[in-house]
Amino acid sequence: MRKKDANIWPEYPAEKWLEKLQNYREFQVLTAGIELDIFSALEEPVSAEKLAGENGWNERNCRLFLDALASIGYVKKENELYCNLLDVNDYLSRKSELYLGDYLLFWKEVTKLDDVAERVRKGPKKDVTYREDGSNSYDFLKMAQVAKTEMYTGRVQAFLSAMKSKFEKSVKIRTLDLGCGSGVMTAEFLRYFKNAEGWVMDQPEVTGFTADVMEEYGVANRCHILNGDFKIDPVGSDYDLVIASGIFDFVGDPAKMAKKIAKSLRPEGILYLDTHKVSDDKTQPAPCILGWLSTHLNGLDILQTDRGIVSAVEQAGMKKCKSAPEHAFTGYIYQKMGNSER
Repeated sequence: MRKKDANIWPEYPAEKWLEKLQNYREFQVLTAGIELDIFSALEEPVSAEKLAGENGWNERNCRLFLDALASIGYVKKENELYCNLLDVNDYLSRKSELYLGDYLLFWKEVTKLDDVAERVRKGPKKDVTYREDGSNSYDFLKMAQVAKTEMYTGRVQAFLSAMKSKFEKSVKIRTLDLGCGSGVMTAEFLRYFKNAEGWVMDQPEVTGFTADVMEEYGVANRCHILNGDFKIDPVGSDYDLVIASGIFDFVGDPAKMAKKIAKSLRPEGILYLDTHKVSDDKTQPAPCILGWLSTHLNGLDILQTDRGIVSAVEQAGMKKCKSAPEHAFTGYIYQKMGNSER
C-alpha cells in the first residue's frame, strides 16, 4: 500500500472513485428535474424568471438548478434562456411518446440502496417477507405501466425484427406471451401479423391493464387474456410462438417450466427467450446484479443464471436457431425439435 508522498505520483489514478460521487450527484439532479417536470417546460427556450413565476418556485434556486442542469449537459443556456437538448426532449418531456421519467422514478425507488450497510450488518428487514417464487417482490402492475414505453427503446424492435425473420407476414400464427405485463410485444406482433391470434397471461391485477393496451392498439379482437400463474395453471397448447421475456427468474425450477413451454408448442414451434444474462458466479452484468441487490439483501433468492436457463430449455427438446444481439437483454430464438416433450 503506497504512502502519501508529494514527490511521487499515484500509481493508480483516483478519478475512478471521484467520478462515482459526481455520477451520484448527477442522478439526484436528474430525478429532481423529473419530479419537478421541468423538462416538459423546456422544449422551447425559457428564462428562469418566467419558469419560476409560472410554477410558484423560488426564482434564485430555480436559476441555480437550471445552471446545474446545463453544467451536466441536459439543457443548454443561451442569453439567459434555457432549453432541453434534443435527446432530453425525447425521453424526459411528458409531451414525448418516449417519455421515460416515470420509469426512472419507479426503478429509483424500487432498487434504492440507502440501507445496504445496515442490511449487511443485520440481515434482511424483519417486516419484509417474500414468497419463494418472488411473486410479491414488486408492484407488477406499476412495473407493466412504466415499462410500456421503455419497451420501445430497443426491446420491442429487436423482438419484432427477429419474428419477421421467422414467420411469413400472411400466415396464421398462434402465439402465447407468458408474464406479458403490458402485452406490448404481443400487441405489436398482432399489428404486424394480421392473421395471427394471441394469448397473453399474467396475474389478474396486471391483465386489466394488458386488456386496455390491446384495445388501444386495436388488436383486442385477436387477443385472449389468461389470468393466472403460468407456473401452475394451464397455458394452452399448439402454439406457433411462445414469448418468455424475463420470466425464468420467477418460475422456481427452470427445467419444469421449460418442459411446460415445450409441451405448449406445436412441433417446430418457436420460443422467444430473454434472460438477464447472469454469469455463473452471479457477478455480471453489473446493472442486473445491482438492480436486484435491494431485494436480495432482504431475503429474495430467485435470480437464475443464463447458462442454467439455456440448459433447461435445451434439455426440454429445443434447439437454438438464432440470437437477437441488439436486444437490451440476451435474446434467443429456440425451435422445438419434432414432437419432443422431454
